[in-house]
Amino acid sequence: TRVNGDEEVIGFLVGLKEMKVGAVIALGFPRSYNMMNVKTMIQGEKGYADYDMFARPAFQALERRDTVYKRNTARDFFNYFGAKDGDDGLPWRDVGGGVRKCQIQEFALTSKLVKTLENNLGTPMDIYDLTVTWSEGCLCTKAEEELNLKVVNIRTWDQGPSLLLKNQVSALVDTVLDIDPENSFVFIHCAGGIGRTGNLAY
Repeated sequence: TRVNGDEEVIGFLVGLKEMKVGAVIALGFPRSYNMMNVKTMIQGEKGYADYDMFARPAFQALERRDTVYKRNTARDFFNYFGAKDGDDGLPWRDVGGGVRKCQIQEFALTSKLVKTLENNLGTPMDIYDLTVTWSEGCLCTKAEEELNLKVVNIRTWDQGPSLLLKNQVSALVDTVLDIDPENSFVFIHCAGGIGRTGNLAY
């Protein structure tokens, strides 16, 4: 449900602050997409374990905008950084100048798209500045908390390589080297943490 999704996003962001993370590299899509990949393949005549579902007309377009598709497949992760095509229901709104805002309970999220670089296939790597503010404690001991992150979203398919060009790699390295020394850890994730995450970390 939406409430459970909010709690997951909040827990994730608070966890990043507690771990002193300054940059996140998110490998994948914050929207629904074609999930056919090596994880779904089986040794059989049809080739895919979910062949019948993906054979339906709603699943044939590359852009997965059909509501039937969205009900039947997951995205890689929540749109916690404010991508414009995120379809998980988080209430992001444009405020101009590449800035988007989102309120999740008492957590205020502000995202700014800093740079977009595409590889030779037209696949983007987006770099965001993300600021999250919230209050902790009761009235007499309330403390204002703030999390500042660089978020690099590399659009790559499940079990697929990142296919980064030289300028994208340079921007990725510059982003990591430019983070706050007090919050210098880098958090890399995809959907499951066993394919794309390991490939990039290696």
